[in-house]
Amino acid sequence: MGCYLDSNMKEKCFGCEACKQICPRNAIEMVEDEEGFRYPKINDKCINCGLCKKVCPYSNMPKGYSENKIAFGGYHKDWRIRDKSTSGGAFSAIVDAYCDSNYVIFGATAKGLKVYHTYIEDKNELDKFRKSKYSQSSIGNAYKDAKKFLQEGKKVIFSGTPCQIAGLRAFLKDIDLNNLLTIEVICEGVPSPLYMKKYEEYLKEKYGSQIDTLDYRYTSGKKIFGNLGGKWDFEVMYTLLRNRKSTKKRQMV
Repeated sequence: MGCYLDSNMKEKCFGCEACKQICPRNAIEMVEDEEGFRYPKINDKCINCGLCKKVCPYSNMPKGYSENKIAFGGYHKDWRIRDKSTSGGAFSAIVDAYCDSNYVIFGATAKGLKVYHTYIEDKNELDKFRKSKYSQSSIGNAYKDAKKFLQEGKKVIFSGTPCQIAGLRAFLKDIDLNNLLTIEVICEGVPSPLYMKKYEEYLKEKYGSQIDTLDYRYTSGKKIFGNLGGKWDFEVMYTLLRNRKSTKKRQMV
């Protein structure tokens, strides 16, 4: 089947970064293309061990399941958590049910335009993982950290896109996964990072400041279920700048 490292064909790379983390010689770098998307590039430290290709989800496509599928929907009963979330607070409810003690939670957080994976060891800090981030998340050392915590006997809950979860499971191939719970965020792709960079350049020119916080699905503050919980809006992106100015941008949907 091959992978990006064999062919340089972008459609054969999910950007999960499993190849980078499995490399024993740090011979793989994630390099941005002309649109700002990151792809692996092998440098001269490579010893041709082949681990990068063995761990690639594209080369080792996970088995799909067509039977015994169950779909259901719901929302968190606490309106305050719904107000901080963009999908009904389901992630928070799962964390509360799974993380009783001796746990670590992995998820994507954002600082300005940068979106990256990290972990927390106290679910009271869960706010940093809430809200949608329509940007390619940098995995960093998250797979390695998850492996270390699992080996220490901790419960690990890991949230990410399907390709990131596939990369994680391939990376943890020889590890006992009984204490691992993965949550896949349904993904239809992300916008070009170049578009977001140009948006920030526009704001900097107009308002004299870079982006501090982006809310890709703005909570409008409308009353729902008789409470003050906000209702997110697919069409409006709220931007807070470092100089504390804010702006709303209506998007095409």
